[in-house]
Amino acid sequence: MTVARFKGMLINTLTSKLYTTGLLKHAYEMSVNPISDPKFWDIPDAIRNHIVLPRKKKNLLGRPKKLRIPSAGDKRNVYVL
Repeated sequence: MTVARFKGMLINTLTSKLYTTGLLKHAYEMSVNPISDPKFWDIPDAIRNHIVLPRKKKNLLGRPKKLRIPSAGDKRNVYVL
């Protein structure tokens, strides 16, 4: 924006109308009502009886990561040939 002012350009030409305060207010003008207690929900039987299984575990490619994080006092293995 500083460069645009220095060059004498209008800042409005560099921004989108989607970022105006009017459209921001319009996006949030509808009220959001809290949902009721789950025991009052109307859930169809097809969905209620559907069993959701956890996804199958994928083994990562490559060498496994070290599980241990070395402390500050541990010596590093330095090999000199």
